[in-house]
Amino acid sequence: MTFFVHAPNIHGGGGKTLLLALIENLQQPAILQLDERLNDLPELSSEVKVIKVAPNIFSRFMAEFRLNKICDSETVLLCFGNLPPLFNSKAKVFANKQKL
Repeated sequence: MTFFVHAPNIHGGGGKTLLLALIENLQQPAILQLDERLNDLPELSSEVKVIKVAPNIFSRFMAEFRLNKICDSETVLLCFGNLPPLFNSKAKVFANKQKL
């Protein structure tokens, strides 16, 4: 099982606090799609891959496309930012504390 954290617009405030706490406690393979403006990342394990997303429509669309391409039925997808993925996903998707 792999965690995929999709947080392309989180770079400040309470969302940043929650996201950094999650990242600090990852203990298994994970892929993180993070806003390139997010700073203060903790030291990450070698099993954690970070993909930076620019705050523009093209980069955000490519991040959504990447979700669809990478995630499979064994992936747990955590969406920060109140919206589920743009495209249907085979992953177990969690957004806003609700399973979709």
